[in-house]
Amino acid sequence: MNAKSVSSTPARRPRVLCADDEVSITSLLRRLLEAHGYEVQVTNDGLAALKALQAHPEGFDVVISDHDMPGLTGLELVQRAKEAGQGVHFIIYSGSMRAELAACYAELGVTRQLSKPVGLSVLLCSVEQLINESKHQ
Repeated sequence: MNAKSVSSTPARRPRVLCADDEVSITSLLRRLLEAHGYEVQVTNDGLAALKALQAHPEGFDVVISDHDMPGLTGLELVQRAKEAGQGVHFIIYSGSMRAELAACYAELGVTRQLSKPVGLSVLLCSVEQLINESKHQ
């Protein structure tokens, strides 16, 4: 028999890390993103988010992070991830996003900065855009 069986490995689902000190928000984000086919890990402080990134350096496509968190702020999280050479995309959302803070994030290459409250469709669209940009780089 000449028929060749083609074994195809299923594509890996995009992975998203969500970091916010409010458990209700990380629970909501998990449900939203999982319903749209993403694999999701959540943490409720910045230091735990950094540990998750360190444990899986190539494991996340996007990090959604609040700015104001215990352990590390979102800005410190981005700085530490960049220092470690991790090329993960960040979405920062905060209820206290000031122009100076936004400029600091922009300097670190964070292109998606959203103000709370943010619509879930806007957040989901931002995740999808960053993942699509990653595929085309």
